[in-house]
Amino acid sequence: VLYAQDPYDTSYLHNPLIHQFCRDAGRYSSRTRFAEVFLNTAGGQLTYTAPASGNYFGLYTVEEKIKRGQDRVNIEKLEPQFTNAPAITGGYLLKLDRADSNERTFYDSYLQGNIVYVDPPGLEMVDTSRQAQRNYIANYFAQFGAALWGASYTNPLTGYAAYIDAGSWLDHHIFNAVTHNVDAFRLSAYFYKDRGQKICLGPLWDFDRSQGTSYSGDVRCFNPRLWYVQAGGDQCTDYFGNPSQIG
Repeated sequence: VLYAQDPYDTSYLHNPLIHQFCRDAGRYSSRTRFAEVFLNTAGGQLTYTAPASGNYFGLYTVEEKIKRGQDRVNIEKLEPQFTNAPAITGGYLLKLDRADSNERTFYDSYLQGNIVYVDPPGLEMVDTSRQAQRNYIANYFAQFGAALWGASYTNPLTGYAAYIDAGSWLDHHIFNAVTHNVDAFRLSAYFYKDRGQKICLGPLWDFDRSQGTSYSGDVRCFNPRLWYVQAGGDQCTDYFGNPSQIG
């Protein structure tokens, strides 16, 4: 991904820094490099006049796109013919985000929202050949939700811990809380389930509105000591935007 620094991140560091922190903690997170970009749509020789004229197009961040792979999200490839356990149990790469026109989702009643298929991609997942896989992953999340909201939710064998990799969830929460990411757990939030494994939360993605920004009146993550609640509009992640949690 060639990421253009937007006005919410005038430091150019929000994404590179959190990805580095995550890798330092032993979790996979996108590797990044800075790149100065020149754009020439007219042909001919590139031009540059200091400090930022001519074909100079600014400083960008090159970062790895989240996808399944040995050096990225290292999960098994889920083939259409895998309809029985253990093969059907993974791997699934999913996210919470606004779905693009070429993406597909499934609804989770405990989340009260849609989960987006990433790998296998949505247009493949809605094919009849993957009906069993759609049923499996939807049922897994339903069982997780029932365990989480059940009376014995702390039971390590029948509660939430039977369905998720708690360590990855704790790390993910810490990274989002420390950076005051107002979009945490609701946008650009990835998770995956490998074959025979529990749900892992991650990798991290898109931290432009974090670590302090006040562009265009958006000051939700500006104060490093508290979460700010706006008078109207998008309040931010529920936990961070709940006035009872601010202090």
